[in-house]
Order: sequence, then structure tokens, then C-alpha cells
Amino acid sequence: MFFKFTLVRKKDNYDYLEAKITYYDASGKVIYTDSLAWNELNVKPGTYKVNAMYYQNEMPTKATIGIFDSSTADEPICSKNVTFE
Repeated sequence: MFFKFTLVRKKDNYDYLEAKITYYDASGKVIYTDSLAWNELNVKPGTYKVNAMYYQNEMPTKATIGIFDSSTADEPICSKNVTFE
């Protein structure tokens, strides 16, 4: 699965960013969390692609991708919801 996100210009550069992806079933239950789907050092504003691997048996109906500016951050600097059909 590929996810694209555009980094909004909140800062000119980030020392470190990472993506966390949470997958949900049709009832909204979390079926898998990929806590380190992507990471990058010295990130500049722009468009980035996250190549996420999903190997679970149950097919998700949606996912939330969050971009964090540290491995210990609680809130993403940006996020996107994706629906699978």
C-alpha cells in the first residue's frame, strides 16, 4: 500500500519525522498498528510517499496515517484518513 502526504509548511525543516499507521475493520476496531511505517532525517517541506506493508489476514476498511516530529510525540503534526474499497 502506498500513502502520499504533503508536509504543510509549519516549519522550514524537521530534524526527524516518522509515520504511524493505524488500520481499522468495518466496525471501527483497530486491527493493526504500524508504529514505524516510515521515517526520515532532515526533512524539508514537500510531498512524501509512505510505502506501508500490511501482512495481516483481515483486510482493513480504513486507515489513519499520522506524521510525528519525534518518536515520543503524542499528537501528529499532520494526519490523513484513507478508506479502502
